Amino acid sequence: MNALRQLSVFAENKPGKIEKITKTLADAGINILAISITTTTEGFGAIKFIVDNSDLALSTLKQNGFTATLNEVLGIRLQDKPGGLYNVTSLLTKNSINIENAHVFVDGHRDKAYLLVEVDDIEDARQRLRKEGIVLYPE
Repeated sequence: MNALRQLSVFAENKPGKIEKITKTLADAGINILAISITTTTEGFGAIKFIVDNSDLALSTLKQNGFTATLNEVLGIRLQDKPGGLYNVTSLLTKNSINIENAHVFVDGHRDKAYLLVEVDDIEDARQRLRKEGIVLYPE
């Protein structure tokens, strides 16, 4: 099974920083599939990406002086209707799985959406959610 890996870039929040990061990825031929930006009160933040080639993205960014990491995330299939997110978060709560960070990823054809979550014990969460009948990415 292919793991869904998220690229995190840590940077100062100032004009042009995201432009430099995305240009570096574009110049390397890396396609961005999802993005999330979070800023702290100290003016720094994390820009999180799902990309089509995470290993190349990580090495390219590091070679260009960016501070970046890769970590595995769960992609939980959502029903595209009212209550879809509630149903998933209810199952996470029922199974004592805490969401540390999350954002939504929409498949390239816009026919599937996934809640991407960072959790403390990803393998335990994966097993518990499968027992609940949750569809995880990749299917």
